[in-house]
Amino acid sequence: MSRTDSVKKGKAQWKRRLPVFIVLFFLVFSLVSFILVHMNFLYNFGKAETPERSIYPRFADYPGFTGEPLSFQSGKNTLRGDLFGQKNRKGLLILSHGIGGGAEDYLAEIVYFVDHGWKVLAFDNTGSYRSEGKGTRGMAQSAIDLKAALDYAQRDSALKDLPVVLYGHSWGGYAVAAVLGGDHKIAAAVSVSGYERPMSILMEQAERMMGPFARVEYPYIWIYNRILFGGDADRSAISAINATDTPILILHGSGDEAIDPDGASILARRDRITNPGAEYMIRNEEGQNGHNTLLVSSAAAIYQQEIQEAGQALREKYEGNPEKIPAEELDSYYNGIDRLRVSQLDMAAMDQIEAFLDRSIASDKQED
Repeated sequence: MSRTDSVKKGKAQWKRRLPVFIVLFFLVFSLVSFILVHMNFLYNFGKAETPERSIYPRFADYPGFTGEPLSFQSGKNTLRGDLFGQKNRKGLLILSHGIGGGAEDYLAEIVYFVDHGWKVLAFDNTGSYRSEGKGTRGMAQSAIDLKAALDYAQRDSALKDLPVVLYGHSWGGYAVAAVLGGDHKIAAAVSVSGYERPMSILMEQAERMMGPFARVEYPYIWIYNRILFGGDADRSAISAINATDTPILILHGSGDEAIDPDGASILARRDRITNPGAEYMIRNEEGQNGHNTLLVSSAAAIYQQEIQEAGQALREKYEGNPEKIPAEELDSYYNGIDRLRVSQLDMAAMDQIEAFLDRSIASDKQED
């Protein structure tokens, strides 16, 4: 066989094998991608344990302020929470917390709403604090859990006849919007720092970690998310908002570092909102425009910055590794924090929210 014939034969064999190599590469790449996505979900959506130490108020910081324990099912997990303001009759406010935390982290808001006449049902989502679940599962879970809370309130003889309003932050900010237009009668919702779709925030976070390569992983993230949540996997908050005329107040901070106000947020898609009851509140004040600082007072924002600087100095003392910090020094740091001062609310902003809820309740009663 001549050299030319040999070269031609080699090229022919390569052409025949190329599709096989492409298929094998795709299969291996897909397998590796699914494994990476699975590991990332397990890491990012693991169990949110009640922290041993916190800068935020704990129940012990409000002596005499206690709730009535409650529990209900969400899927196979028992979710636990409390009903506060049992004697109040204005209405029932259901609070949906942010991911990685629990209802206890929102005690300042809970106390405010109770003081203004609301019963407050505050519960821990799946895999969070007191509730069951090996992990928090994903960005769609908060809406599923909130539906379970609404079901519970609808069954409870002491709650079912009260007007219901929703208040949620971040993970919960998505939930309170995503459940609108469904089977439950809701008088109003307040979405604080919420995202529009689970996939939009998943991709926003993936791009921060992986850059443009995240787009290559999109199909695997989408499929994995769909396997976990089925029809709830990528429910649109905008579609839910537009499916009803239920008033909704959408709050976001211009400096939000977790959910980009111009990216995955509900606010970024306000031009698509047709619900006539939608209102907006954008926080621009430095120190009061972040993901977790929207509703704190200017004094609390300054104090939080001081605490963060002290914490950074403590970490730098131990080469930036928090695990090296001795327990006694950590205790000293946290014991020195005035948690009520950290969570001091911007009363003007909270009063705007309260006024929105009052208007919504009044309108809802007129319609009935």
